[in-house]
Amino acid sequence: MAEAFRAFDFDPGSARTITAAEALSDPVLKTAGFHDGPRWIRVAQSGEWTVVIEHGQQKVHVDGIDGQLARDADVVFAAANESEPVVVSHLSHGEFVFAFECGAPYDSRAGLRPHLFDDAMDAAGCWNFPNVVRSGKSWSR
Repeated sequence: MAEAFRAFDFDPGSARTITAAEALSDPVLKTAGFHDGPRWIRVAQSGEWTVVIEHGQQKVHVDGIDGQLARDADVVFAAANESEPVVVSHLSHGEFVFAFECGAPYDSRAGLRPHLFDDAMDAAGCWNFPNVVRSGKSWSR
């Protein structure tokens, strides 16, 4: 978890526990702009996974933190803003595994293994598109 704080240029010792309601009502944090500070992140740990959430800023993307952390680990990154589809990316040990846009009206998958989860998605019933054609080990619309 400390590595996640350091990647964002935070001293892990400066972290404090606050609720989402406290963070969103904090007079300084709630006025932070995309380019202006202060920067703040929420960090949680579940098993071997560390989760970092930025609110209102994308330092992880702009400063390439996702790539830095993915040198020695798996990183799943979701970039979201108010005007465009969410982009989900998976990087692993220096490899750009895949990325896709949530809700895109076309097949937006990219990366070295864009069809990595096709079989699992099919098994879960997530391929309910009218024009899905099975093509080898991948699906296409």
